[in-house]
Order: sequence, then C-alpha cells, then structure tokens
Amino acid sequence: MALLIGTLCTGAVSMARDEMKNTDITKYYLYLNVRDQVLTAYEKDDNGEYTRIVRRMLCSTGAELTPTPTGTYKISGKERFGKFAHFNGEYARYWTQVVRGIYIHSIGFGGRDVERLLRTPFSNIGKRVSHGCIRLYVEDAKWVYYNVCPGSSITIGSDTPLLSKEEKKSLKTPLDYAAYKAYQATITDDEQELADRHAWVVYDGAQLRTGNGSNDEFIRKLKEGEEMRVLQEGDPWVKVDIDGREGYVKRIYITYEKGVIETYENGRATKTTTEIYAEPSVKAEVLCRMPRDTSLNILETDPEEGWYKIRYWDIEGFIRIRKTRVDTSMFPYDEDAQLSAYAARMGVDSSGTLLVGSAAAADEALLRSEVKQDDLLDAGFAG
Repeated sequence: MALLIGTLCTGAVSMARDEMKNTDITKYYLYLNVRDQVLTAYEKDDNGEYTRIVRRMLCSTGAELTPTPTGTYKISGKERFGKFAHFNGEYARYWTQVVRGIYIHSIGFGGRDVERLLRTPFSNIGKRVSHGCIRLYVEDAKWVYYNVCPGSSITIGSDTPLLSKEEKKSLKTPLDYAAYKAYQATITDDEQELADRHAWVVYDGAQLRTGNGSNDEFIRKLKEGEEMRVLQEGDPWVKVDIDGREGYVKRIYITYEKGVIETYENGRATKTTTEIYAEPSVKAEVLCRMPRDTSLNILETDPEEGWYKIRYWDIEGFIRIRKTRVDTSMFPYDEDAQLSAYAARMGVDSSGTLLVGSAAAADEALLRSEVKQDDLLDAGFAG
C-alpha cells in the first residue's frame, strides 16, 4: 500500500462537558445482550481478556419495529441532562452515544428536572420498548457516563450465556415508582459541568435537524458565521443550541475556531455504515463498525485491491474504498441529491429495489443488510 497524501483531519475533541473518571479507552468493554436486556461492563483479566465483570445493568432496548442495531461500535459524545430534540418536552440524564441516534441514557423525564421522572419508562425497564436507545436506571446511566469514556468499545448482540431468572431479577430495583423517584433525585454530580464550547457555521445552507441522521426532521438552514453553543460533540453530527433551539448539525459544516475551516476538499468519509477489518479481506475479523459520514483518517491506500488502511480511535484496520466518498465539506450540500446519489451507488432505487446490472447486484444479501442498517440508524432520533 502507498501513503495517501491529503487525508481528512478534524482534530481531537473531548466529546464531553464533564471530567471523566476514566480516560483509558481500553479499561472497560461493554456488551449488550438484547435477548436478556442486560448491559455488562467488563475489565481485562491477567491475560488481557475482557472477562472480569465490573457491573451488570438491566436495560430497555429497541422495540420490534425500532430495534437496537447490532455490531461493535465506539462510544462517542456525552451529555449530562439532555433533551430529545425529536420528542417535545422529554429529557434523559447521562447520555452516552453508541452510534448516530442510538444512545445509552437514563429512563425518561418530563423536563430538565430530577423531580419529573416518568412512570412508564421506569415500569418498562427490562423490556424491548425503546425507539432504539438503551435505557438504564439513573445510577447505572451515571456510571456508564463517567467511566466508559469516548473511544471505548461496545458490542450489541445476543451470544453471551443466558442469565438465570434469579440473576436477571437481582438487577431490577426493589423500589416502587414513588420510592425510586425520590431516590434517583438524590443522585448528583461531583463537579460543575465544564464551560460550553462554541462553534461557528462555515457553510451557508447547513441544515439543523431534530436528530443525527439525514432523514430526521428539518428545522432550518443555518447561515455562514452563525454562532452556536455545543451541547454534545461528535462526528459526523454535533448537538447544538442556536438561538434557544436545540438540534443537530453535521460536524463538517462547523468550526471550533472562528473563521477557520477544519476539513479538506480531498478528505474522505464513509458513505454507508462500514465494517473495519483486521486485514484487507472481507473474510478477516471485523474489528468495529463506523457510521455513515464519519471522517476518515487514512494511513495507506491500495486502489488496485480496493482497500484503505485507516485509524479509528485506537484501531488500525482496513475498509473497502467503495464504502467511502469524497467529503462534501468544501462544496454546497444538496440533501436530495446526496440521498439519490447514495441510493444509486448502493444499487437501489428510491423504493429500495435492486437496479438490474448495478455493481451491488451480485452481492444482494450484503447490500440489503447495509441499506437496512443505514435506514435504521437514520430513521429518526432513537429515544
């Protein structure tokens, strides 16, 4: 492989407005068993394997029509007490981003007020009822928030041993709603939040949306130079407050340094949810998955074989070149055109039907899996 000149560089970010109790991205590994509705945090044993159970947490994951996506992802942005931009007036504490609109967070609240815990999400803990997010008791969401830092790995699946009824029952709080409501209101933070970062729009027409997906509800277009308060950092989407309205904007359309554009025209980003392989082969071990539109840090390129070697957090691995695109940061962004082009590249029409003779037609099962996964992650904000 040859060195690639002119890779995309967006710079390091803290991804949180709090000081983390742990900043080692290899210290904890999360495994979510959607069959048991249990999230487990592991530490490494003496052999360097994640076998030591640190904490087990009962949760609620996605309902049948809005399932929580499976795979291995990297933890990203954090927010201490956030609003669901897609759902009027609902909030949750201790948000930890898994991928795009899928978060680990507490059961819901009727406002940014610890006295307004909602009864139904509390009663449904342990059931598949969410819009895709992973709901936890407040104390568990707080533990994940402060200890599982950005860059840590989480795997979502169902292949760990089945828990006994007694083990699962032991994870459920013995408190009824009234008692738990009073208890969780006493859960506080040791320190004040860090000062908000501010950012500025660098492209006219950048879109503010209710979630971090191109299919989420459009709020309004932004003007070059507009200033915003950053609520949750991330890539490819950032949650912001601009003129009192909360929403999401793509990372490539803002800058943390006023007047400075932080991306390059010849940079690249993922065009679908993308697997990172340990070797340049689809038969190699899958190390992780990157969401669509994630900026790439490309180390080497082999166009003849169709692979990039990349770095993603602490991982060095390989992705297929055909799963990437030129970053749109340096030219106007047309949402409809981008979606149409994406569908054409993937070999489907607007209804999801395979196009005869498309490059992807020979790999129908993989194609449908990729499109379904991206549709799931773009379906709207997952609460």
